[in-house]
Amino acid sequence: MTQVSVVIPTYNRGEETLGRAIDSALAQVGVEVEVIVVDDASPQPADEVRARFAQEPRVRWIVHEQNQGGGAARNTGIDAARAPLLALLDSDDWWHEDKLLKNLEFIGGAALPERWCLFNSLHIYTPFGVKESMTEGVREDESVASYLFVRRGQLQTSALVLPTVLAREVRFDPTLPRLQDWDFYLRLEAHGVMLLLQPEPRSCYDARAESGRISSRRDPDFLIQWIEARASACDARERAGYMANKVVPELIERGRRVEAAVHLARGVAFGVLAPRMALIELLRATLPAGSFDALRRLNQATRRA
Repeated sequence: MTQVSVVIPTYNRGEETLGRAIDSALAQVGVEVEVIVVDDASPQPADEVRARFAQEPRVRWIVHEQNQGGGAARNTGIDAARAPLLALLDSDDWWHEDKLLKNLEFIGGAALPERWCLFNSLHIYTPFGVKESMTEGVREDESVASYLFVRRGQLQTSALVLPTVLAREVRFDPTLPRLQDWDFYLRLEAHGVMLLLQPEPRSCYDARAESGRISSRRDPDFLIQWIEARASACDARERAGYMANKVVPELIERGRRVEAAVHLARGVAFGVLAPRMALIELLRATLPAGSFDALRRLNQATRRA
C-alpha cells in the first residue's frame, strides 16, 4: 500500500478546525498515512486536540519553541516526513476520504514527467456558499505566473502531492510572512517541475476565515516588493494581473484608492481584468463598507435567482 506523509502546519487552532483536518487525513482510504502536525509556537497550544490523538501511532506532533511562520513550519514537517510521497494540509481545511486515493489513481494513469507536482481541484467554502475551483490546470504553453495571476487559477497547498525528495530540494522560503505557496510554485517551475491539476475537487478549502490563517497579514507594500523582486520571472501582463487581482484589494483596505485605480486601469488595459470587475472594485473603494456589503449580497441573491 502506498505511503504518504501528511504535513499539517498549525497556529492557534482548536478542535473545530485542527481536529477536523487531522480526522480527514486519518480517514483516507486505500493509502497508508502518517500525519505530522507542526505547531508553530501557538500562544494557546491545542492541548485538547493533542490529547485526543495521543494514542494514535500515525500522528506525530512537533512544536516550535519560537514562532517562525508558515514556510518554516511546512519545512519542519517536510524534513520529518518518512514516506516517499508528501501531501500538505492546512489546519483549517479538510479532505474527502478518497482524496489521496484519487490522486494516486491519477498519477498512475498519467504519463508523468520525471519531476512533477500534483494538485486537485477544490470545494471552496465562502460566506455565500460552496463553489468549485477551476478544473483546467497550467497549459503546456503557459507559465505558472500566467495561470495564477492572469487566469486566476488556484493551486492550493491543501491539494498538493509531490515526491518527498523534491519537496526537500525546493522547500518553502521561511523568510516570507506571506505568499510562501505562490513562491514555492514558481520555484518548482524554475526547477523543471511540471505542475499538474486533477479536475476532481477532493480538498475542502475554507475561505470564510482568512484572518485566522498563519500566513494572513495584510500588507500591500510587501506584496509589491515580492513581485518586484521577481520581475525577471514575470512579464508585464503577469505583473499587471498580480497587481489588479491580488494587490488592489489590500490597497483599498488601506485607503490608497488612487494607486488602486491606476492598477485596475492597467489590468483592464492588459486584458487581465474585466471592466465589470474593475467597476466593482472601484465601488468597493468609494462606497461605505455597509453599502458595498449590501450591494454585494443583493448581487449574489440576483445571480442565484
